[in-house]
Amino acid sequence: WFEQNDLMTEAIQHAIVAQNWERTARLLSEVNDEILKNGGATSLVRWYAAIPKEILLQEPRLCFDYSWPLLLTGHYPEAAELLDHVEGIAQEI
Repeated sequence: WFEQNDLMTEAIQHAIVAQNWERTARLLSEVNDEILKNGGATSLVRWYAAIPKEILLQEPRLCFDYSWPLLLTGHYPEAAELLDHVEGIAQEI
């Protein structure tokens, strides 16, 4: 309902509470750039951090998208880890 009514923040929070990681990832991908442009890096970090790491690491694009809010909020080691992971996947292809 939240998603259908363009209440994306609420939709993301609801997907996290429901532990629907596929929907959470899709919603974050849809709004990542806009939320970053509007100064919402801290919210993005909190939402991405809710996704279990083993699920997060399966999706290179999700890792890449997560790295930006991490960098903007000063979480450099975590961002570097994700970017290294994405680079490793890219080299395998």
